[in-house]
Amino acid sequence: MANRRAEVENAMLQVWGLFFTGALFIFGYQLFQWLRHGDWKSISVITGLRWLESSWAVYPREWLGVHKLLDFIPLSIALILLGLVPFLIAISWPAESKRDEA
Repeated sequence: MANRRAEVENAMLQVWGLFFTGALFIFGYQLFQWLRHGDWKSISVITGLRWLESSWAVYPREWLGVHKLLDFIPLSIALILLGLVPFLIAISWPAESKRDEA
């Protein structure tokens, strides 16, 4: 069972790594654009949803407060936090008792 737990923790760490790498690429793109043009291009969660062609992100008719909040949150920070959730869940599982391992 301990081996299975280590596999799950490793998988969750890899998921977080993918999200973190995506966040670094987004931040790097923003930095490159700023250095090149002198203007910081804001990339929010709503921008990411628009890239995924979410109709709600383009034309919100309800949940306008959530839309405004997500438009304020940088996508890179959201990716880092979103990637941390499964990893934190995996490492917070209670360890198997010694009686179950024997």
